[in-house]
Amino acid sequence: LEIFENIEFLKLPEFYRFTNSRLDIVIPDNYKDAEKMLIEKFPEEEKGIRKFFKEIMGYRNELNRMPRRGLKLYLQVPFFPLLYPRIVSTMSETVSRFMDKLIKNNDLKLALTANIGYYHDNPDTMAYSYFAIAQAGYYSGGYYIKGGSQKLSNYLATLIKENNGEVLLRHKVNKILTENNKAVGIEYTKTTGEIEPVKVYGEKIIANAAIPNVLNDLLPKELSARMQKKTDTMEIACSLLSIYFFFKKPIRELGNTHYSTFVFNSEVHDLHEFDPHADFKDREFVFVDYSQ
Repeated sequence: LEIFENIEFLKLPEFYRFTNSRLDIVIPDNYKDAEKMLIEKFPEEEKGIRKFFKEIMGYRNELNRMPRRGLKLYLQVPFFPLLYPRIVSTMSETVSRFMDKLIKNNDLKLALTANIGYYHDNPDTMAYSYFAIAQAGYYSGGYYIKGGSQKLSNYLATLIKENNGEVLLRHKVNKILTENNKAVGIEYTKTTGEIEPVKVYGEKIIANAAIPNVLNDLLPKELSARMQKKTDTMEIACSLLSIYFFFKKPIRELGNTHYSTFVFNSEVHDLHEFDPHADFKDREFVFVDYSQ
């Protein structure tokens, strides 16, 4: 796709800033720098801090070594505890239990997991494995697309058109067309102007919509009923509420010098008290400055 040749990525100078009434700290996006800075700030937690980074970076390394499929994967299964000890030993671990084992300082726990809302809404039930993989990726360096993520969307749309594809905007898919229990096409209408439905067909039909919408609104009832037996037992995932503010001048001139700032309620003293469903006036939030 030659994305990196056509889209400019800017390296972020840091992972994020964390602040509450007791602590205001900037976390580097390099795990070695983060480890050093945190040990200087919390010398009594040196052992736990070193263990934290060793474990999450080690987890990611083990996952990268693991075969994704094929005979090699199946042959390795009996030896998983030896080959991938971190993955096997933490399969049922949660984020809060993992942090409680390593760190005693509650504000340090909050600072190290400040961005957990990007993944989940409850550190007591979130799988440590998912958290470790994601965090380790950030501590290997984060990047931002120059000009915003729309640049990537525009480039991918150009590729689709150059390869005889078509990108339609302001159209609504009304149903997924099926034959012999297989999706073969869609029916859509324009959201403005013409309202006559149009049918198009393809070999692969991808529904990038929420599962309830696909089952209740797009698929035939006889097919959706069978799938709902599986999905009815699933929990609704967390989501983010985003509010966009436009400023007349760069926010840096107003005093903000960080790309991403996580602001926590001062009444939250422990990771177990994290409550993303609290009243909005008490809820933790992240301020992202896209002008940085």
